[in-house]
Amino acid sequence: MKKLNIFFDKLSERMYNENNLSDVTWAIMETIGNKFKTDFLEFIFNIHINHNEPIEVIREYTEHSSSVRPDFYFNVNNTEFIVEIKKYDKDKHEDYLELFPNCKYGFLSIYTFSHPEINTKTWNDFYQSVKNKLDNYSDTDKILLSAYLDYVKNICNIIKFEKMDLSKLQSLYYFDKLIEKTINSASTEKYEMSIYRNNIKADRTGKYIELFHKKHKKKIYPWLGVFYNENDLNIYVNYRVEEGWCDTITGKMHKNEELTIKFTEKFKNYNCEFWENAIWIGMNKDDFDNFNKANTKKQAEILETFYYKILNITETFFI
Repeated sequence: MKKLNIFFDKLSERMYNENNLSDVTWAIMETIGNKFKTDFLEFIFNIHINHNEPIEVIREYTEHSSSVRPDFYFNVNNTEFIVEIKKYDKDKHEDYLELFPNCKYGFLSIYTFSHPEINTKTWNDFYQSVKNKLDNYSDTDKILLSAYLDYVKNICNIIKFEKMDLSKLQSLYYFDKLIEKTINSASTEKYEMSIYRNNIKADRTGKYIELFHKKHKKKIYPWLGVFYNENDLNIYVNYRVEEGWCDTITGKMHKNEELTIKFTEKFKNYNCEFWENAIWIGMNKDDFDNFNKANTKKQAEILETFYYKILNITETFFI
């Protein structure tokens, strides 16, 4: 992944509300200029605009009062447009039709709805429209727009669906039970371990572990499970950095950049990354492939070995 794409990907983790989406979209308009503004308006309003026509754009238009602020105002050769940006918020701001009677009104959201006086479009369709036109932009603008689309894709939950085989979902049930078995039998002379709580979301199945280090008299709460989305499928251990979770380990690294580098180097044979305010350590590809090919007994051994190796490496970082 290119650094600009990584930047927008990270941006989407912190700037994900509707105002953020509007601000980033406005910044892209002001950076790329008239061509993107034109494509934006043509998509929302199903019109044709001369690409050489100057376009004025104002973010949060406040002509009438400070309490009424459409997200975008456009003026193209004295033709006025306002566009409201939404994710899931259902407020249609129909009062804008009275307050801005001379403006064409557009509405861009994740969900669909119809209104006789409002031009409504979805972020999914906008994403596809811009993606289809990328080759019409300069190389520099194309790189920037591609990264911006990654941002839109992340915060508007846009995915490309693949063929599904629901018969394989039962594997998650067995994997969850395997994690439980691994943790319940994992206590050693060094550690006492038990299940702290389940953690199942749309993109993961796992468990938080209450882990007590007997020698250091310290307790942490790592996570063990499988993470899955359209770009990733792997088994991970993660250490959250918030106070009270795994700061016995991670707090030390926040104070010492050299130690952070050293920690990452210790896991060079694994997929070690920082995201969602946690350090994620994933199985390497060979181990993960072997896990998927193995019988049930061998799968249990591979998971247990992976977990213990991570613990043993991490032990040296206990405060």
